Amino acid sequence: MREIDDLFSDVQSAVTNQDSADAEAAALALWKASEAEYTAWNELQLMARAISAAASRGDQAAMQVEYGRMRNACIACHAKQVKEERELLHPPKWE
Repeated sequence: MREIDDLFSDVQSAVTNQDSADAEAAALALWKASEAEYTAWNELQLMARAISAAASRGDQAAMQVEYGRMRNACIACHAKQVKEERELLHPPKWE
């Protein structure tokens, strides 16, 4: 997936050039990318809430499980989305 900024620039260029076909394609790509990003952040929020709930119960085992889920989701997303100009995310393992 390309960065949201790049996709926004594509929309802007197509609109500036009055190219309806490119504007439609670029806007659709931006819409899909934004939706995917929203979904990823929403899932992260749900995982963080699960960690918080486990912590409020004092449930160390559940905290470890939920942190592992979140860690794996973050690593998978960064492996797929983060390009060479940024270092891949390697959050610490729960000890």
